Amino acid sequence: MSAPLIVQKDRRLVKFLYTMGLQILLSRPQFTHFLYIVAGIIGGGHRLTISNIHRTTAAKRAICSMTRFLSRSPWDCAMVNRYRKEYVMEYLHENVRPNKVGFLIPDDTAIVKDPDTKHIEGLNFHFSHLDGKTKWSHQVVSSHYSIDGFSLPMNYTLYLRKDYCKEHGLEFKSKIDIAIDQINDFQPIPGTKTYLLTDVWYTSQRVIEAALKKGIHTIGAIKRNRIIYPKGIRIPIAGFLRYICESDLDTVTVDGKLYDVYRYEGKVGKIDNAVVVMCWEGGYDKQDKPFCILCTDVELEDSKIIAYYLVRWDIETSYRYFKERLGFDHYQVRSLEAIQRFWCAVYMAYTYLELYRAENKVRFRNLGEAIDAYRQGNARRLIKFAYEAALNGQPLPSVYRNLGLAA
Repeated sequence: MSAPLIVQKDRRLVKFLYTMGLQILLSRPQFTHFLYIVAGIIGGGHRLTISNIHRTTAAKRAICSMTRFLSRSPWDCAMVNRYRKEYVMEYLHENVRPNKVGFLIPDDTAIVKDPDTKHIEGLNFHFSHLDGKTKWSHQVVSSHYSIDGFSLPMNYTLYLRKDYCKEHGLEFKSKIDIAIDQINDFQPIPGTKTYLLTDVWYTSQRVIEAALKKGIHTIGAIKRNRIIYPKGIRIPIAGFLRYICESDLDTVTVDGKLYDVYRYEGKVGKIDNAVVVMCWEGGYDKQDKPFCILCTDVELEDSKIIAYYLVRWDIETSYRYFKERLGFDHYQVRSLEAIQRFWCAVYMAYTYLELYRAENKVRFRNLGEAIDAYRQGNARRLIKFAYEAALNGQPLPSVYRNLGLAA
C-alpha cells in the first residue's frame, strides 16, 4: 500500500488546477473530488482503481461519493479537457522560444480488458499494434504535441465501432475522421512551424489535406505499395526498388546512425508533389526492404525528414507512461461517461507532471523521474504532517483518522 497522500497540503497541484480555471467549471465538492483523483493517479501505487485512489488519498468522503462524481455528477469533462488544452497552449506560447519546430502526432492505442469483462460499455474486438492481433478492448485515438523540450498530450477520443454506434444512436466516426477532428482542433503557436507525424495507418490523403489547410506539412510512414511516377511512369514503390542501385543512394547521419537513402520527388498517389525518402538504416542491402517516409515539404532535406519522423516515438513513450505509471487502463467503472471522466483526470495528471518536468529539466530526464519526485515529495509532506501534529499535541487516533488509517 502507498503512503497516504496529504492532498490538501499539495499547494502546487491545487494552484495548477485553480490557475487553469477549473473552479469556474466545477462546484467546490466537484473540484475537491477531481483534485483527489488527479493526486491519487500521480501519487498512487501500481493499481490505480477508484477504490485504491480513494484509499491512498485518505479522502474523507465515502468511496461511493467519488464514484458518483465520475458516473452521475453534472459536470462536463469535455469542457475541463478544453480548459486543459487552452492552458497548455497559453503556457507554451509564453515559454517556447521563437522559430522552433513543433510536431503534432496522432495515433491510437488499445486498452485491453479481460475477455470475460462484459459489463463495461463500449468494449469490442480491436486490433492491438503492440500484440499484433485483435484484443477485447477500448480503442482511443489521441494526439500529442512536442516542441522545444516539451512533450504534452493533447486530445483523446474513444473510437466506437459502427455497429455499436448504430445500436446506441451515436454518430459513427472512423479513426481517420477522429484524427482529422483533432487536427482541426489544434492551433499552432504563432512564430513556430508545425509538422504532422503519422504512421502508415494515418498517412492518408484526407489527413494530409486537413493538415495542409492548417498550414501544417505531413511527414509520415507509407507502405511500399504506394504509387509513384518517376519520369511519368506509374509504378508502386516496391516495383521501383528493383531499379535502384547502391550508386544511386546518398548517406546521411541521424542521431549517430547511418542511413543510405534514395530521394524521390514528384507525384505520390493523388498528391501532386511530395518527397518519398527510402531509408536503409545501417547501410544499403538489396535483400532488405527500405523504410519509406513521405514528406509534403519538398524543401526539407533527407536527414531532417528522418530526424523529424523519429520524434513520432514521443507518443509511443507517452502511451507507456499513461498505462504503466498513471493507470490509464486500470479503470473498473462501467459507463462510457465515467470512463472518459477518469481519462480526463489521467490526462490532467500527465499534463501537470510534464510541465513540472520541463520546469526542472536539470533534475528530471523523463516523466518517470518526475513521478518519482512527486511521490517523494508526498512522503516529505506526510512526515511534516505527523511532526506538526505531534508538536500540536494531536492525539494519535486523530492523526490516524486524518490519514484515513485504521487505529
